[in-house]
Amino acid sequence: MGLALLLLTLPVRGAELPPEVERALPREAGQLLKDVDHWDVNSFPEGLCAIWNHLRKDVNTVLRRQTRGAVSVLLVAVLLAALFVLVVIGGTLGVQGWRLYRATAAQKPIAGLYDEISSRPGFASCDQLPQTYIDAVISVEDSRFERHHGIDPAAIVRALWADLRTRSLAEGGSTLTQQLAKNELFTQEKQMARKAAEMFAARDIEDYYSKQQIFEMYAGSCYFGNQWSGVAQAAQGYFGKPTQELTRAECVVLAGLPNAPSVYAANGELARRRALVVVERMERAKKLTHTQALELRDEVSALPLW
Repeated sequence: MGLALLLLTLPVRGAELPPEVERALPREAGQLLKDVDHWDVNSFPEGLCAIWNHLRKDVNTVLRRQTRGAVSVLLVAVLLAALFVLVVIGGTLGVQGWRLYRATAAQKPIAGLYDEISSRPGFASCDQLPQTYIDAVISVEDSRFERHHGIDPAAIVRALWADLRTRSLAEGGSTLTQQLAKNELFTQEKQMARKAAEMFAARDIEDYYSKQQIFEMYAGSCYFGNQWSGVAQAAQGYFGKPTQELTRAECVVLAGLPNAPSVYAANGELARRRALVVVERMERAKKLTHTQALELRDEVSALPLW
């Protein structure tokens, strides 16, 4: 391979050797290559073998260095260009998102959010919600809810990687706080500027309210399908009971509905499958032991649904 690459540096007979190759050759071998026009055809194989045996290590070293250097420079250039583009795009989206958030917050201030949502018929405070429901929602929607400050970088990276692989915006990486901001302040349309605005809103919401209040607002503003908004309305609508009386299986079913409310409201079996995913996430989040998860799966499978 080294000899073949060397010969490729001589595109025509009698061409000059590249300086870096010439420097790597002993004097007699370099002269032999320069005098290619005067080689005796009959002695060609022997001369070629002599050069190969004498020079292969040096030539291979030179060519490897050239190739690696060129690839390294190219990679650095590409990475710097990509970084520059990302900085420009990120800055532009950040400015657009900030303006969108400020315009929205001027019409609907963050400070009045809890009072407005808590006055709705679908609202339920945490002391009216079974712990199973709270654990189920956090496990399936935002397992790091108690640890982040409105934005979860790890979830964003995971969602971005998933979106790049599927070439879609299916994964958003949104925290409960961001989803609350989206539900109450912005549209459901998937736009990058709106995503940036969500992040600004989420930070302010986290600064202003406790985690308990944020969870209550989220659960009280979610859409569950069939024109029911808020967990209290959904509990009455789907199961005919107040939130305090929900069974563990019913809690898990309700926790899964906001992911695709219109789809699950129209098909009870799809809602059941989603509920089983919620149970799996609860076990993964250490909210359930393996034995408890198996028991809850059986309860969900036996639960009559629409």
